[in-house]
Amino acid sequence: MKKLVFLIIFLSFTIVFAADTKWIGAISGLNMRENPDITSKKIVTIPFTEQITVLETKSEELFLAGEYGHWSKVKWNNYEGWVFSGLLKDFNVKEFKTFALQYLNEMYKQSFS
Repeated sequence: MKKLVFLIIFLSFTIVFAADTKWIGAISGLNMRENPDITSKKIVTIPFTEQITVLETKSEELFLAGEYGHWSKVKWNNYEGWVFSGLLKDFNVKEFKTFALQYLNEMYKQSFS
């Protein structure tokens, strides 16, 4: 019984740590598809800067939309499907955009003061 409990706890941690957080970096949003194929039916378009959870990534590298990447199975809101990872970012795009605008605003003020 102790071994079974340990196994369940171990698998739970493995699943939790296997998930990876990313952000949508495509300004026009990123299409989530039913299967890892560009011709597969579109489920939803995930808006720019939205946070997603990567559940799985295929090993085959692709070149789409001018970027290299892989098909990744992701979860967003109540949706689960496949997206092209070449348009995902490792950082919070929304926070970076805000920081960049504040920085540029400060640089502009310093230039003209």
